[in-house]
Amino acid sequence: MKRRLFKVSDIAVFVVLLFLALVFFLLKSNNKGEMVEVWVQGEMYQSFPLEKPFELELDFDVTIKGNGESAFFSHSDCPDKVCINTGKLSKEGEWAACLPNETVIKITGKKKSADTVS
Repeated sequence: MKRRLFKVSDIAVFVVLLFLALVFFLLKSNNKGEMVEVWVQGEMYQSFPLEKPFELELDFDVTIKGNGESAFFSHSDCPDKVCINTGKLSKEGEWAACLPNETVIKITGKKKSADTVS
């Protein structure tokens, strides 16, 4: 008697999980961000529309730039440069952090108005 490696139910579970992962990936990857939030020491420092170019130089030798399509760390005095190597951020939910300088860039959706919050 030959034993099967996979049962039909095993394959069905695998297909369902693969489908859910694909749906999650496609939904997440299509959400273009609209705002760039800069957080310093756990507090919101400033926000910018993602579609407009900007350059923000912080007091502790960190520079954050936006080119109209994405935002990124362009300069930091931290030793390992993980923040710079993270690259350009453009989709909602993406973020990059410079831990030695306690600075985080977050890409968010639409700017929240008083009507949206209440």
